[in-house]
Amino acid sequence: MGQAVVIPAKPKPKVAAPQPLPKFDTLKVALQDTPRKDTVRSNTYLVKKGGEANLIQVPTLDTAATIIEEMPPQGPVKLDSITSPDIFHIDNGENEQMPEMHLNLEPPIPRLQRYNASSMLNWGQWEAKYFQQIYSQTHYFDAQGKAQPQNARSTYYSGIASVTLGCKRWFNFGVEAWLRSVRIDATDASPFKVLSFQSGPNSRTALSAVGPKFRFQPFSKFNGFSVQTALLIPVGKEMEADSRNRPYLATENLQWWTQFYYSLSIKSHWLLFAQLDAFASLNTGGKEQTQASSFALPASVYISYFPTRHITFYAYNQLWPTVSTIWYQAGLGAKVRFTEGLELECSYGRFLAGIDAAGPANAFNLGLRFVKW
Repeated sequence: MGQAVVIPAKPKPKVAAPQPLPKFDTLKVALQDTPRKDTVRSNTYLVKKGGEANLIQVPTLDTAATIIEEMPPQGPVKLDSITSPDIFHIDNGENEQMPEMHLNLEPPIPRLQRYNASSMLNWGQWEAKYFQQIYSQTHYFDAQGKAQPQNARSTYYSGIASVTLGCKRWFNFGVEAWLRSVRIDATDASPFKVLSFQSGPNSRTALSAVGPKFRFQPFSKFNGFSVQTALLIPVGKEMEADSRNRPYLATENLQWWTQFYYSLSIKSHWLLFAQLDAFASLNTGGKEQTQASSFALPASVYISYFPTRHITFYAYNQLWPTVSTIWYQAGLGAKVRFTEGLELECSYGRFLAGIDAAGPANAFNLGLRFVKW
């Protein structure tokens, strides 16, 4: 919290006649917001035209007989230290009216709203998050990019539980666990039936993968840029199950996911976030693995707006290309901050285009995040 530094007035000079005061162009008086520890009460200051950086002490008694000395430049006073300033005009002897002094006393955006995937945690700080998605489709995109009916509704549930620990300012460590569920139903069935987590010929649920993740900041001068890499190890059995006439649940390939994050504040209420992924699905030769190895370079862009200290709105676009397929989705979302470290997030995404890929489809997302600062 920035405060003005108090400079004691010089003693009266030993001269017969009082020294005249230096003449200022325009003056404004401001009261110090809180007294220093070595003062009994707040002192009054004159502010020269040009800002808070030029503060001088005003003696409380005989100003005509006291020399007023200008302080050395101290830099601008931090606005968050001015909680309740008292500003008023004074007469400088020529009845001049100085222009109004405007201070932006709007509190800063809470750090939970500014905290995103590119942010780093310090030692002793940690984050816990549970993200849920319901993906549902009744059509798919063929090799020409046209939507074709599949005569059934395929709905997938993904629940990702993660914990991230702050080890150093430039290095964080965490773990992830993925819960997957699938349900094949009639085309007019509700996609939210997957939340019953039933097990049968057309539905199944399993813990699909777990693994460590690391986040680090390679350049200390670029706080908005960071890199995260995660290794997801399959732990479920018969998740692909193509040969057993059971619905596909998840891949049994080893997944290596590296993500490059970049965030940029735009003015005071906007944030731009960009993400580039390098995703590798590796067939390690397991007897249950039926999918070949693949590689993808997904890219995402988010724009967030903070209308209040408790609410965030955002829009996003994502493109997911592979060697033989591609799909694109767009969506809208919102976040509500309940306390300094607790936040609820919900969003909706629509898969709008693709070639030999899933969709057109709907994605419903819900997340709960807690950060211990």
